[in-house]
Order: sequence, then C-alpha cells, then structure tokens
Amino acid sequence: MKLGIHCLCWILVMTFASCQKESSYPVVNMEQIAFVYEDGKPIEAGACIKPTTNYAIAITVKLTGNPDGKAVSVKYSLNGVADEISFVSGGTKIKKVTLINGLNVAQTIETKQEARIILDIQEFELVN
Repeated sequence: MKLGIHCLCWILVMTFASCQKESSYPVVNMEQIAFVYEDGKPIEAGACIKPTTNYAIAITVKLTGNPDGKAVSVKYSLNGVADEISFVSGGTKIKKVTLINGLNVAQTIETKQEARIILDIQEFELVN
C-alpha cells in the first residue's frame, strides 16, 4: 500500500512539473556596443573624429524566447550618464550622441562591454 501511494505521488509531481509553462521572458545576448557615424556606418580605425560630424552609439543584441514581442531594454552609460535602448527583436539599434572633448566611454551596464573614442578639439588663439 505504501508503495502505491509513493508511486501515485510521484506521478502527480511529474504531471504538474511537466505542465508548467516555459519561461516567457526573453533572453538578451549582448553582442556589441560601438561608436559609429550617425547613419550607422562604422568609424574606421585612425579616422579623424571631428566636432562637426554627428556620431551615434550602436548596440547589437541577439534576442531569443520572446514569443509575446515584449520590449526589452538594454541599459548603458555614456560618459557616466545612464540611458537605455529597447529591443523587440535581435539586431542593431542606433542612438545619436553628442561627444565631449577628450575621452568618451560607452559601456553596457550588465555586461560591462565598452567602446571608447577620443574627440580632440584644439582651440587656437589668434596672435597679432
């Protein structure tokens, strides 16, 4: 009799365990954060970073397990100021940024991936 009760309990546990819904929370895999031109084109190594040119941050992710199409935010900071970009599917999103004179650092909050770029604004003084 005890064996029958144990078997019945085991069957009930397995039945309820297998009926649980799979997690519907999306999984975000961070691939890259980078500085790019405003149109999304990559900045070539050694390119002159001009204060008159528009730049952006590009964040690329893979997103899996999102059957409901929920928006997922990727949090990052630019020069210590927090911001975020939302994704409904994987891919790359671009966000225009304003660079500061000197070192600019963009870093994802969760994975600590980072990109760096230096804007060197030289100030000249007219001497007569």
